[in-house]
Amino acid sequence: MINCYLFFNDSVLVEKVTPILDRLGDTISGHTILDVKQFNSIEDFRRDLIIADYGSFQLLETENVDIDSYKKIFLIGEVETEEDDNLVYINQKHLLTSITQYVSDFLENGLAKVEYIKFKLEKLLVDLPLPCNLLILKSRDKFSEFKLAGEKLSTETIKKLESKTINSVFIKNEDFPKMMEFLNKNREISDIFDEKILIDTVAALHEFVIEMGFDERIVKLIKNLHKNIENQYTDKDIRRLLARFKGTQGSFIYNHSFLTSMIALSVGENFSWMNYENREKIYLASILHDLGFRKKENAFKEYLGKEKIGQLPQEDQDDILAHPSRFSKILENSKNIHPDVIKMIELHHGLDGENSYPKMVNESEINPLILLFVISHEFSVGLYKQNFNAAKVPSLINGLKLRFKEGKYKTLLGNFETTINTIFLA
Repeated sequence: MINCYLFFNDSVLVEKVTPILDRLGDTISGHTILDVKQFNSIEDFRRDLIIADYGSFQLLETENVDIDSYKKIFLIGEVETEEDDNLVYINQKHLLTSITQYVSDFLENGLAKVEYIKFKLEKLLVDLPLPCNLLILKSRDKFSEFKLAGEKLSTETIKKLESKTINSVFIKNEDFPKMMEFLNKNREISDIFDEKILIDTVAALHEFVIEMGFDERIVKLIKNLHKNIENQYTDKDIRRLLARFKGTQGSFIYNHSFLTSMIALSVGENFSWMNYENREKIYLASILHDLGFRKKENAFKEYLGKEKIGQLPQEDQDDILAHPSRFSKILENSKNIHPDVIKMIELHHGLDGENSYPKMVNESEINPLILLFVISHEFSVGLYKQNFNAAKVPSLINGLKLRFKEGKYKTLLGNFETTINTIFLA
């Protein structure tokens, strides 16, 4: 277990950082420090990580807290992000993405030196053969085995432990990969979505993408595109669709759609054919492409792939697999929607080989604009799947290269990779 101490003058920063730590699982325990003198009572073996703002850090020095006894201190402020011995300076503008990356790296390195790793009982799975031994902490440094690999954990056993105020069990460090594979493979599909980042307001969403590294100019471009589209389309059906999209604010559909347009329009800056008309097509396809879901919560499940989608209830399967064609057919009746926009919506899951749905599409059937939209959509879905961890962007790009490596795909992916690397890795 890694102990992390949050020490901020600004309570808003605590509210921003705490959910990040929660998403990183049971291997890290967050503690909010209200008085600098509390640091003096922390035992040496618990001095792992401090996350503080610059003003609070100065209090540590004033109180003569032994900062060298902590393995890492993440210092947040108006500074360039850099590392100096056990101090890591993090620019406040990059708070969400940088904290996730640096804490994840710290955990990965820190866990290598930890003999036992803690798991909350509520995270464990019952009635399935365990991949490794489970242990209970008897005293400060003494553990005893209570379930062996291959045995099953029952609901009754968990209740008995909880009745004895035991809320966590431990595994040996070397068993951690096996346990994580076991949990990820067997947990309920619905549980996968509880840990993903959601942004509640439009303003926060704009702030989030700028923090990730996107150009603020593209955010302004999107605002203007939306305003112009609202003024341009007087057709009642189109205006109803725009209102429907606006009604999804704060949901996965809205955030994912906005992010898809940010990615496509950012990459589109590299192409001479990306004129105003094509920018408008990209934006319209982005905000409309997932409105074909009958149940909006199913939109969050589209990145599961056909195999896992096939494990869902039949009604949900039908909703997910048919949403591209269902909605594109509705739009075909509109004289105001360009055929390219309809094609983007119809085919945005159609270029993924055997995982394509509702049908697999050949690259000869599409133009570069449609291809840009599809790849941007896939990258947007991938960012959610990896919880916006910038450290995993290279592997995400490599995955796209393997899937889109021929002909038109290969040519466009070169510019795509260059732009994404500039945004996330510069």
